[in-house]
Amino acid sequence: MREYGLKPDLFESAFYAFRIEKDLGKGRLRLVRCEESLLGSEEMLFALPNSLDEDKSTYADFLDHITKLRVKMLNDMISFEQKLTIEEIEEDIREREQADYLEGKSIHSFKEIIDVVEYVPDGYELDSDEESPGKKSNDEEDIPELGDDYELEEEDIEEDETMKWEEDAEGFHLEDHEDDNSDGLDFSKDDDDDLEDEVEEEEEDLTPRRSKARK
Repeated sequence: MREYGLKPDLFESAFYAFRIEKDLGKGRLRLVRCEESLLGSEEMLFALPNSLDEDKSTYADFLDHITKLRVKMLNDMISFEQKLTIEEIEEDIREREQADYLEGKSIHSFKEIIDVVEYVPDGYELDSDEESPGKKSNDEEDIPELGDDYELEEEDIEEDETMKWEEDAEGFHLEDHEDDNSDGLDFSKDDDDDLEDEVEEEEEDLTPRRSKARK
């Protein structure tokens, strides 16, 4: 929002800055007031809004300031039938905050600021929120493009005892089984016995005939 006239000094005056003096353990910290800049400090600071007077405090002035900038930004980026006004944004945000309050949600100062700087009227969206078709995400940019002549390197893996199939471990070989029964016939033990009986019957039938022929 700097290009629309954000005033850093107004932001600095809207908050009290605190730094960590001591870690008391169990998730507790001892904070002390400091005069360092919230925007320029490299140290982690905590900000407490100056909102003792909700209507005339520097924090209220800061909210009014960023609301004006947001209205200007939205009117530049979205073609409304009528220009969006500050009153419309404030009324819409107020209704949303009341709904959150009725649901038992606490309204933090951070959320108040985010509700303003990210505000978009219902039914509209900013062009910057839409990812252009030609734009790639960070993950896609990290993936190199492979050419047509790219060949996948195959790594030779040395076989060991743990890589044998279960059938091989039991001594079963599919090729040997297919050779023995290539025609799909079931040569079971019962079939062998039946075949022997038929041969014996044929021999008995042939024996008398041969004896008659000799006579």
